[in-house]
Amino acid sequence: MSETQDTEGTWEVAGQEASKPRQPQFLPKLRGQQVIIRLNDGRPLTGKMLAFNAYEILLDAGPKTFLIFKHSIASIEVPKGLLD
Repeated sequence: MSETQDTEGTWEVAGQEASKPRQPQFLPKLRGQQVIIRLNDGRPLTGKMLAFNAYEILLDAGPKTFLIFKHSIASIEVPKGLLD
């Protein structure tokens, strides 16, 4: 089995391109909602989720806006019934 890397940084294995990372299906439902994001060190950040991409979440926390890297998130708390 041979592996090669193309110019865009995606990997091909035996002639098939590897799929891109999948986004969790619940994040679009949280856009515009009040959430609590708990970081890996235990600190909570409370605010409205403005946007997200494959690596980051943008959180409006009143006077400040936070750009949070997803690898630093331990959990996301949402209002009950929002994801049903």
